[in-house]
Amino acid sequence: MITVMTSRYGLQKHISSVIRSYGTEGDHKETYRKGITALIVKPLLPAYGGYTVARDDKIILVKGAIPGEVVEVTVQEKKRDYTLAAVSQVVEPSEYRVEPKCPVFGVCGGCHLQYVSYERQLSMKEEVLVDSLCPAGRY
Repeated sequence: MITVMTSRYGLQKHISSVIRSYGTEGDHKETYRKGITALIVKPLLPAYGGYTVARDDKIILVKGAIPGEVVEVTVQEKKRDYTLAAVSQVVEPSEYRVEPKCPVFGVCGGCHLQYVSYERQLSMKEEVLVDSLCPAGRY
């Protein structure tokens, strides 16, 4: 059981192991640490720019995850319709996760998917392209 203190919306709350159990692919655990929200999510779809899409009450765009793996993320920014988050720890790695070949990966910003095997990179990019070309709801 996790016990932490948080300041959310200016209120101090004592939260012990906040768990939301939805029967969907977006199952996750949520804990709060000093105003920083940490979520455990399972992203399902690739998105442009190295993000993957997980779902909760709203869309969570996760930087550094591969669709299908379980990751712990740190929320970087909350918007009205979506949340931006970055992977802080990989809980259940994907079979496609590899060690990035570039020594400055993550610093320069030139490559978004070096932590993904090349074959999976191609299929993720194809999914993003097809999704952007197809009107919503038509496949």
